Amino acid sequence: MNMATVVARKGGTAETVRARRYATWFGVPYIERCGRGLSQLTRETGHDLWLVVEQDGFYVAADGIRNRFHLNMAALRWREWEQNGKDYLSAIAAEMRPQRILDATYGIGSDALMLAAATRAEVVALEASWPLYVVGKVGLAETTESALPLAAAERIHLWHTDALTYLSQQESESFDLIYFDFMFTHPVPGSGNLQAVRRWGLQGGMTEALWREATRVCRGRIVRKERPFGAWLRTHPPDVLRGGKYSKVCYGVWQHA
Repeated sequence: MNMATVVARKGGTAETVRARRYATWFGVPYIERCGRGLSQLTRETGHDLWLVVEQDGFYVAADGIRNRFHLNMAALRWREWEQNGKDYLSAIAAEMRPQRILDATYGIGSDALMLAAATRAEVVALEASWPLYVVGKVGLAETTESALPLAAAERIHLWHTDALTYLSQQESESFDLIYFDFMFTHPVPGSGNLQAVRRWGLQGGMTEALWREATRVCRGRIVRKERPFGAWLRTHPPDVLRGGKYSKVCYGVWQHA
């Protein structure tokens, strides 16, 4: 995709400054809006991915989809975790007291935020999709929400790369926990908020090569989110399987310590 930054129709000086800053940050052009809609801008400039700066935030637009950074899901999960200690992924991570965590499939970021908030560990997050990376990078840098511990976002280091490339460059036993959440072949009913992830996300999944690198780099636990009937769980049985009896998803845990 060919990205540029632009202000919203009602954007002013402050939004222009931010849009120009983002353009420099990502190494892309800033385009003057001049009252034009995004479709017209695409026809006239050839850019088909837009980082649009608004007075109260930003969104990324392409292919008829607008995606905003928000903490809604993470905030709900954090409240449930704080009040009731309920969140499978947070429990798996918190009981380890890890120092370094790798979220190899960032997506919308709620898992990375929960891992950072629940453990206070350094979280390295990877996102191979450029549009999803842009949403996450700007959102994490600008978040001021108090629904989560503020330092959670600051401890997430998001990189635009794929998991295999990144893992192959890391030292052995350099992460305490490695987490994978690939897009499900059979989506969970009611997960419509993941439209942008399913449209923009790069299709892929676990491979034997990726698994070998993960087991080499991990010194504690590898965790994979899956459907209960997922094929990987049958061919690579986990040491522990977390999830309720009637859960739509579960977490396989492989111990490497």
